[in-house]
Amino acid sequence: MTRILYLFTACLLLLVSGIVHGLWTDRWLPSHAVEDAVARLEKIPLSVGDWKGTLRETPKEAVRGARLSDCRTYQFVNRPKGQAVDVLLMCGLPGPVSVHTPDICYPGAGYQMTTDPEPFTLSGAGTQEVGLITATFRKEEAVTAGELRIFWTWNAAGHWQAPKNPRWTFARAKALYKLYVIHEMAAKDAGRPEQDPAVDFLKIYLPELNRALFPAPVAGQ
Repeated sequence: MTRILYLFTACLLLLVSGIVHGLWTDRWLPSHAVEDAVARLEKIPLSVGDWKGTLRETPKEAVRGARLSDCRTYQFVNRPKGQAVDVLLMCGLPGPVSVHTPDICYPGAGYQMTTDPEPFTLSGAGTQEVGLITATFRKEEAVTAGELRIFWTWNAAGHWQAPKNPRWTFARAKALYKLYVIHEMAAKDAGRPEQDPAVDFLKIYLPELNRALFPAPVAGQ
């Protein structure tokens, strides 16, 4: 009896792990969900308020190496205030998109993390509060003592959030977006996250981004 119970438990664990892996890798979900999500990237506006954006070329090998379906890189400039932010918007299956966050990737690219990642709640960006994570980084061999503040967040169904375990939170999503907003600043200007110009940008950018990525359904459909 004990041997049968052990075998049953082992088979159950194998079945559960197979189901979770299948959901995480999108094995049993229709592939057009990711294709549709990628297509909506074309509708992202390049002008929001005083911020004017430029689409930059993203190396295809970097996209393939990260197992992403697509990645768009932008720079938005607010000329009246003399401010600029960089935006990375990634899209694909939830498994690859949920991992490889800046606190993992940037140190591997020669950056030193100068503050620990911390949750940040953004209000005033539409009707919902937005959950993000933020940290600062400095290039180890940089001549000038500039720093990057990065905000990052995920979205599968119209709500940007930053869960403690995004891999499990979004395991059943059909497609997933991940957003980085990066502000390069002088070390002397590094303050609290709420003081960063990227916050003002996010407040007006996220509602427009949501309208492009998650359009309201047409009545009767």
